[in-house]
Amino acid sequence: TEKEATRFNEIKKSIPEISNTVLSDRLHELEEEGLITKKVYAEVPIRVEYSLTRQAKDLGKILEQLDDWVVKRRKDKAKKK
Repeated sequence: TEKEATRFNEIKKSIPEISNTVLSDRLHELEEEGLITKKVYAEVPIRVEYSLTRQAKDLGKILEQLDDWVVKRRKDKAKKK
């Protein structure tokens, strides 16, 4: 099962080659598109968590189906050679 919420630094660790600025911009864009939600906790230091929305989870299912289709198509092409 996927975690429901992820902190900025956890995302950053999983994509070490991305800068903090670019990651922050992309997260903001995903939030504007309704694919993630951002929850800010009134703590010191501040804690921010990001979660996928239902829309993003549904999109993930579609992308998995597309990936399955591509894999099957490649296997079919390989058999024909």
